[in-house]
Amino acid sequence: MGPINYYAEPHVLIKDFNGVRACSLADKLFMDRVILLEGEVTEELASSVCRQINVLAGQSDDPIILRITSPGGNLMAGMEIIDSIRLSKAPVYTVAVGSVASMGSLIFACGAKRIAYPSSQILIHDPLVMNVGGNALRIQDISEHLMKTRGEMADMLAACTGRTKEEILEATKIEKTFTAEEAVEFGLATEIADRLY
Repeated sequence: MGPINYYAEPHVLIKDFNGVRACSLADKLFMDRVILLEGEVTEELASSVCRQINVLAGQSDDPIILRITSPGGNLMAGMEIIDSIRLSKAPVYTVAVGSVASMGSLIFACGAKRIAYPSSQILIHDPLVMNVGGNALRIQDISEHLMKTRGEMADMLAACTGRTKEEILEATKIEKTFTAEEAVEFGLATEIADRLY
C-alpha cells in the first residue's frame, strides 16, 4: 500500500432515495449551482465551464455562481466563456477568489453581479502578444489586430464598469491591480463578499 495523499480532494457523503454515495467537492458545488474556474483559461477549461453553464441554465433560472481564480489565458477560450455568461438565461454571478488577472478579470467583469472576496486582487491590462516573428507585413497585421482587440476589450470593460472607454484605455496602459475595495470603487466589482460563495 502506497503513502496516503493528505492533499487529495476530499469527498462528501450525499444521502438520497438511492442511499448514501460519495461525491467530489466539485460535483457537490455543481449541484449547488457553483462552477469553478481555476487556473489558466484554456480551450479545455472553457469547454468545461461552458457546458456547466448550459446545463445549469437549462435546469433553472436561479443564479449560477462562477468562482474565478485565474492568471488569464487564451483570448478565444475566454470569449467563449463570456459569450456563455451573456447568453445564459440564468444570471451568472462571478466571484473573484484570490488572484484574478488578464482574461480572468475580463470574464469576472461580465458577471450579472461581480463579487470580490475581501483579500482578492483583480488585474487588468492591455492585450499581450508573445513570440512575435515574421516579416514586416506579418508584424503590421498582428499589430493592427492587437489594437482592434484592445479597443474591443476596452468597450467591454467600459460597458461592465460604467467607465468611459477612454478611462479604461488609460487604466490599462500599464498593468493595474485592484484590491477588492478599489475594484468596487472603479466599478469592476459590484460588491465585496460578506459570506462564502
